[in-house]
Amino acid sequence: MSGYRAAFRSIYHDYIGEPDKERDIYVGFGLFFAGITLTIVGFCLFLYSNVLESGSPLYWQIREVALVVGFVGLPSVLLSVVVLLPVGFKTRVVSGAGTLFCLAATIILVDVFPYAWTTSEGINGSVWTISVYATGLVTVVASTGAALVAHYLERATTSSESAEAVESSESESESVSKADVDSDI
Repeated sequence: MSGYRAAFRSIYHDYIGEPDKERDIYVGFGLFFAGITLTIVGFCLFLYSNVLESGSPLYWQIREVALVVGFVGLPSVLLSVVVLLPVGFKTRVVSGAGTLFCLAATIILVDVFPYAWTTSEGINGSVWTISVYATGLVTVVASTGAALVAHYLERATTSSESAEAVESSESESESVSKADVDSDI
């Protein structure tokens, strides 16, 4: 098990930096790999449902499971980025709120799919499900984007400060006068 710990820690250190909490590394990577797995399983189940007799109870059950698994997988991958990057409390709260919206949409999906998915009266289940899920997904994507931009800017600032420090130390150690330059020419 310690081999995995060292590998995760090394990857985190190489691409992100020094971790604040070691727990964030495991939660972040766990969410990432779980989200990827859930998304792939959901996609495969959805493809498998096309082999079944259209409209049969098994067809709808497999399709519902595929949608639920896919609905949970995508926000998990996006949330993992926010957990892995060293971001502020507000970014994590916004990302968590978006994830809760996605989970609420998943609960609505389970309630309305397939028989109340589309109806002719009022607002049907598909509108509610997709609206709530889209709201959550946009929120998670926005917080993930903010986390990535903040991390990029932090790394760019750190590298430019170190480059300026190197340049200033070089200029302090090498003071060349105009006469020296003229004599070299």
